[in-house]
Amino acid sequence: MSGGIVKGNILTWDVRIFERLPNGLYQLNKYEFDETIYPVARVKQALSNHFEILETNPMEKDRIVVFACRKK
Repeated sequence: MSGGIVKGNILTWDVRIFERLPNGLYQLNKYEFDETIYPVARVKQALSNHFEILETNPMEKDRIVVFACRKK
C-alpha cells in the first residue's frame, strides 16, 4: 500500500511493505520519501535545453505528463 500527500510543491509518499523474514513471519516496514513537484512549463524548459521535444502529452488534471525527447 502506498499513498501520497501534497503540501505546496512537495509530494510525500507513505509506503508500507510487508516483507517475509527468514523465520516465515512477516514484518511491516514503513518508508516515507519526498518528491518535489515542478510546473509543466518549467520541466519543458529544462528538457528543451538538452533535448528536442518530439511529443508531449500534458494531462495535468490526472497528474501524468509524458515527454518524448531526442538528444540534441
